Amino acid sequence: MKAAHRVTLQATNNMAAAGGIDRSWTVYHVFTGVPASPNGQDMTGLSRSVATDGMLCLNRLNEECGRDGVSDGTPADHTV
Repeated sequence: MKAAHRVTLQATNNMAAAGGIDRSWTVYHVFTGVPASPNGQDMTGLSRSVATDGMLCLNRLNEECGRDGVSDGTPADHTV
């Protein structure tokens, strides 16, 4: 039996992406472990490139919202 292998890409903010042995990737909140779900769409079962792009985009949104006074870094228009 093969051991499950997980690769994690983490940007500098709240969101990270992780891929498993099945080569699917998930974008998740690094503090809660909950998959990101902007606009109600869970970011699971993604390709590495889509997960990376999504992670970077959500982190950019978090940075912008943080500058506007949202203390927890959660974008106002997205469910994360």
